Amino acid sequence: MCQRPGQPALRWQPRHRGRTRSMTDNLEKLIASIETRVRADDPQALTEANDLVERFPDEARVWSLRSYILSRSHDFEGAIHDMTQAIELAPTEPVFFFNRGRFHLRLGRPKEAIEDFTRGLEQCAHHQNNYYRDSLLFFRAAAHVRLRDGTAAAADLSEIEDDEFSLWIEGLVSKKQLMAEAEKFGPRRSPRPRP
Repeated sequence: MCQRPGQPALRWQPRHRGRTRSMTDNLEKLIASIETRVRADDPQALTEANDLVERFPDEARVWSLRSYILSRSHDFEGAIHDMTQAIELAPTEPVFFFNRGRFHLRLGRPKEAIEDFTRGLEQCAHHQNNYYRDSLLFFRAAAHVRLRDGTAAAADLSEIEDDEFSLWIEGLVSKKQLMAEAEKFGPRRSPRPRP
C-alpha cells in the first residue's frame, strides 16, 4: 500500500478479518496518543510504544511507530530492527523502506540504504503511486554520492522534475547541491541495475 495524503496508514487486510472496527479504532487512538507524546518529547512515549508492540505484534504501524521513536533518540540499530519487523508485516509499503534506508544512511551503510531505497521505488512503481518517489530517488542519490558514484547519483537526481527539490539529510540539502556533489565524482559504472 502506498500511503496517500489523507489516506489512513492502516488498511483493512485479510489478517484484520475477525477484528472489530472498535479494536482498529482503539489502536488508531492509542497510536495517535503516542504520536502526540513523541511530538512533546515525552519520555513516556517509548514505554507506551513498547506496550503496544507487546499487545499488537502483528501490526506494522506499531513497529513503525517504535522505530520512529528510537530513531529520534539516535538508536538507529533499534530503529532498523523495528522497521524490519514492520516490513515483514507490510512488505509493499514504500515508506517503510524509505525510513529504514535513511537509518542505514545515518549509520554509514550506503549500500544497504540503496537496497532499501530501490525496494521502495519498486513498490511505488508496482502500485503506480509516486507519493514517495522523489524522496526515495533523492536519498538514493545521496547514498550513491557517499559511495563516490556520481553517475548513479546524477541519474537518480535527473528523474526528479522539481529543480528546487530539497530534503533534510544531515542539514537541508537541495537537488542542485547534491548534483554538484555528484559531479565531483564524474562518471562511474553503477554497481546496481536501475529498476
